[in-house]
Amino acid sequence: MSTTSDQRQIQLVTAIRGLERRRYAAMSAADVPELAELLSEDLLYTHSNASRDTKAEYVGMVADGTFDYGPIAYTEQEVVVLGDTVLVVGEFRCDAVINGAPKTIHNVGLAVWTRHTGDWRLAAYQPTAVPPVAAPR
Repeated sequence: MSTTSDQRQIQLVTAIRGLERRRYAAMSAADVPELAELLSEDLLYTHSNASRDTKAEYVGMVADGTFDYGPIAYTEQEVVVLGDTVLVVGEFRCDAVINGAPKTIHNVGLAVWTRHTGDWRLAAYQPTAVPPVAAPR
């Protein structure tokens, strides 16, 4: 890979990391306009309980408080660039209120970002719940 290609790759990874930070900040703040801007119209948002939402459904549930996220701790683990698609694996933790019930969320998720008419949008998200660690006997 040439130096120019390396620099473009680094710039792209940096940009996607920034989009991920914006997405998690928007989720935590219930910033619906920001969240809607980041999500693809064709979003497939799958939850760790295997339910799935479209963009309109997910944004609507953030807007009406169905998903009320507290502060989110997010750690990126890996970013893979595949042309106009970028895969991001990261760990997500937060205390939330989901459907009116308190819930501690600890997931490792795969975010799929794609370029739409020059802009990057989240096209899919798939979390997997991290099993609780058993207390030592």
